Amino acid sequence: MVDYRAILRKKEDQDSYLKRYKWHLDAYGGIFTPDKRSKLIGINPTNPQPYKDTPNFWLDVRNSVKNSLTDLQLICEVAHSEQLKKMFQLIPPKYYSDPPTPPSLDRVLISLLETHKEDYENKENVVWRAELAIALVRICLKFFKGNHFITSSMHDRTLSEVLNLLQSELSYAKLRIEKQGDKFPHPLDWIIYQMWPNV
Repeated sequence: MVDYRAILRKKEDQDSYLKRYKWHLDAYGGIFTPDKRSKLIGINPTNPQPYKDTPNFWLDVRNSVKNSLTDLQLICEVAHSEQLKKMFQLIPPKYYSDPPTPPSLDRVLISLLETHKEDYENKENVVWRAELAIALVRICLKFFKGNHFITSSMHDRTLSEVLNLLQSELSYAKLRIEKQGDKFPHPLDWIIYQMWPNV
């Protein structure tokens, strides 16, 4: 049986999703149509019964998201920095109004890298997130170095040590997984907690 939804979220009340994303259901543009957004929340727009997932629906969802990532890359390459600022600049929580959590790239990353309970029972679900997180850290540190935020050799050395630590711990975690099975080893658990203690 194929799992389409995170286990933790299966137990959440449907109203919590509806409350969180009601403002967005009929929004113009975006990755999904209003119909597809409703189905992702679990609502069947044409039937009072809850929506039941199908393989074709999730195949379409995956393809839509992949194509939208290319669209994001495209806009980042062609738009002026002032336009990108209006799209991606962080919004301090004190300015949150309606919706309670406005669109924000950092919130997307938090949701993507969030480790669900079932991930501790499947080695690959944590490892691919860790590999992505290390790649993001590397990209961010390259940005800081390239824009002269790193002003001393000591700080530069510290950044290199951080990357080496993460890569070393990930390699060690993979090795332990191979020897001990699917259970998630403690060292990588510690890394993820240190990087996202509030997730």
